[in-house]
Amino acid sequence: MKTALSFIPHPGRWVKVATVFLYGSAAGVIALGFWAVMSASTVRSELPDLRERLAKVVAETKTKSPAQKNAREAVLPSDDVLNALRQRVAGMNVLLGRSGTPLQDHLTLLEKLLPVNARLVSLHHLSETGTVSLLAESESHEALALFLQNLEASGQFAEVLLLRQSQSAGRAGSLRQFEIRLKERL
Repeated sequence: MKTALSFIPHPGRWVKVATVFLYGSAAGVIALGFWAVMSASTVRSELPDLRERLAKVVAETKTKSPAQKNAREAVLPSDDVLNALRQRVAGMNVLLGRSGTPLQDHLTLLEKLLPVNARLVSLHHLSETGTVSLLAESESHEALALFLQNLEASGQFAEVLLLRQSQSAGRAGSLRQFEIRLKERL
């Protein structure tokens, strides 16, 4: 009769995989270290040439005449020409309809004014006319009424108009929707 006892459990396959991974990682770290040492020695060998080039550039800037130093400034147009160009660009921006409040400013304001239990479903911004149309919904009329009051009290809009009020079925029950049109204050 033969009895074999072992108090150490047989290592599974994962031990071999982990060992191979660790040896591979160690080899990668050694290769990375070797590459770093070689790069440092290359940069060190180029250092005297770089210092020499820097000294030449510094010497050239010290020997330049004031006319050469101001050559770049001589290329720029005069202040009158720059001011005329600025006025032309401002006029073009007006013609292109870049007036009014940017959409980001409206979104920031709406985020502050919208109650926690209400959400903004859609937003349509017409910068040319200064009109913002939005659709807000909530489970209660009170939250939407508070939102309308907040919009009117903000003073940012010349007109706050409730266009339509509707009720729709949602996952959590019935949802009230307010379609609102805002007119920017000029």
